[in-house]
Amino acid sequence: MTFFKSLFKNKNKTIDNSKDLSEHLEFIESLKRPAISLIQNDSKSFSKLGGLPYLPQGLDWPENNGTPLEFICQIDLSEIPTEFSQYKLPESGQLFVFYDQSSGSWGFDPQDKGDWKIVYSSLPPKHNETPLSEKWNKDKIIFNEKFITLVQIDTYPDWQDDRIRSLQLTDKQAEEYDEIIHSVYKGQEQHQLFGFPSLVQDNEMAWECELVTNGIYCGDAKGYQTETAQKLKENISDWVMLLQIDSDDSTDMMWGDCGMLYFWIKREDLKANRFENTWMIFQCC
Repeated sequence: MTFFKSLFKNKNKTIDNSKDLSEHLEFIESLKRPAISLIQNDSKSFSKLGGLPYLPQGLDWPENNGTPLEFICQIDLSEIPTEFSQYKLPESGQLFVFYDQSSGSWGFDPQDKGDWKIVYSSLPPKHNETPLSEKWNKDKIIFNEKFITLVQIDTYPDWQDDRIRSLQLTDKQAEEYDEIIHSVYKGQEQHQLFGFPSLVQDNEMAWECELVTNGIYCGDAKGYQTETAQKLKENISDWVMLLQIDSDDSTDMMWGDCGMLYFWIKREDLKANRFENTWMIFQCC
């Protein structure tokens, strides 16, 4: 049984638990959102997780307060399937993703800014490793290298989404829906560009991004309860999840207790290639 099944029950009527999900499939299919899955590639490729980055000449290794950030992944945008055009990413260039593992930043504090960086480069890609900075120290992590390929998938909203809650799914239907959500990853880690996030905790990340980037601390409930916070909630549709990076045994990436890193960006910043304005949210069990 899934841990969330009881949340679907309508306590005001008898549940017919023999029903399957077929009565809701048309509606569920209308909610799906395309994404790009980052799946393991047995051949060497530019797009990869871990190892050392292939930073083009003239692009320095990102730092925060004079300390190099750990390298998470790099993505060749020209490898994204041509039919995937919903978010208007550049057709060429590379994204390089870095995070300060030692900081353990969750992204709920405005002062966390700088503990991660996503760098976009339109320079010709390089295919050799960038040497470690002289500032690198023994506390920093070089994750295991994992080459990836970019494959388009369809993602579905988490059970916390109000549209799914409104279906009042039975236990059986909830299990079937849980299978639909996770089957798209075909047993691999849930690394992806765009699409619905694979939630570990709550479904309020877009709101959290809007609050924190407006200087509001969200480490406790108080940050969400002010009049200003309620007004800023009107802007959550401005945000889109750019990237999620799963915990991954093969790379030795472990975010807390089997958690995830989620990188969010405003649509206007995405359109203008201002990836430096990305905000990160960390969730774990």
